[in-house]
Amino acid sequence: MKKPAQAFCVGLVFFGALTHPVVAQTSETDSSTPLPSSTGQAGDLKVLPRIGASFTTTGAGYEEPFFSLEGFVPLQQTPGSNLTFLEGRALVLTDSTFGTNLILGQRFYRPSQNIVLGGYLSYDVRDTGKTTFHQIGAGFEKR
Repeated sequence: MKKPAQAFCVGLVFFGALTHPVVAQTSETDSSTPLPSSTGQAGDLKVLPRIGASFTTTGAGYEEPFFSLEGFVPLQQTPGSNLTFLEGRALVLTDSTFGTNLILGQRFYRPSQNIVLGGYLSYDVRDTGKTTFHQIGAGFEKR
C-alpha cells in the first residue's frame, strides 16, 4: 500500500512540472510589438512553475543525508488577485528510506487591506525503514 501512495505523489509532481508549457527567451525583438512594461502593481505578477533538486547533509531530524526533488505548479491564477497551486517534494535518504509531501493551496490578495489570505491541504508520508508514517494537514495563513 505504501509504494502506490509514494508513486502517486511523485507522479503528480512530475506530471505538473513536465506538462506546463515552456516559454523560451529570444535575443531578437520585433520593433513593431511594444515590450510589456512593469508598473510595480500586483496585477503584473504572474507566478511560473518551477522544479528543483538538492542534496542535504545530516542535520536536525535526519541522521542520514538525503536527496530531494521538488516542484511548484500554479493550477489557476488571476494575476494580482488569486492563485491556486500544487507543490510537492520527494525525499530519498541515503539509507534507502523515502518520504514525500504534496500540498494543494489557494491564496487571495485583498488590495483594499493590502493582505494575502490563503489556505492549504497537505499529505505527507515518511518511511523510516521500520514503519511508515502518514500525515494529513490543513492550514490558514494571513500575511
